Amino acid sequence: MTEFQAYLALPFVQAIITGLVGGIAVDIVAFRTFKSWNEFAAYDWSIFSWRAFQGAVGGVLGYFGLVGLQSIG
Repeated sequence: MTEFQAYLALPFVQAIITGLVGGIAVDIVAFRTFKSWNEFAAYDWSIFSWRAFQGAVGGVLGYFGLVGLQSIG
């Protein structure tokens, strides 16, 4: 378990998780507008996974951008 916790403590892993949560949060807001389970079932889940992926990639790119800026200064 401690190896897993050490892995989660890595800054770039935290950036991935943060971006992933941000991407998922967008869809959670959309889910709250659903009026029935039929809308939930008919939802295009590929959009959900694409947004989560974009959030994760954006988090990592943001992290590496900050690391790059810190190395300059």
